Amino acid sequence: MKSKNPVEPAPAPTPAPVPEGLSERARQIWEGVVTKRQIRSLPRLALLQEALRSLDRADECRRLLTEQGLLNTTKTTGAAHVNPLAKLEREHRTMFAKLVDQLGLNFNPAEDGPRLAGDELLNELLR
Repeated sequence: MKSKNPVEPAPAPTPAPVPEGLSERARQIWEGVVTKRQIRSLPRLALLQEALRSLDRADECRRLLTEQGLLNTTKTTGAAHVNPLAKLEREHRTMFAKLVDQLGLNFNPAEDGPRLAGDELLNELLR
């Protein structure tokens, strides 16, 4: 006689834990991306981790730039130079954007809401 018990569905896989050392912002992004996009493969998780570390570094550069200012003045000549942190911030934001693109985490209106334009987009990015 056949059993009348239905086959139980397999439990959903447990999302990968948040890596140590990420900022609160990066941790929230990790949790959202890993859960929504169901990223499970180790290479993709490693790319996401590096993307978020780049974002954290860029944010740290921005914080320091806010404190130090965009320009540095040399003590001997008084010449003004762009703070090297500005270049470093740009490099980390560029790396973040490239890794996000590699991961295929592009804009999705169904999940992300309507696109922002102009100043709204800039404000969102600088948040």
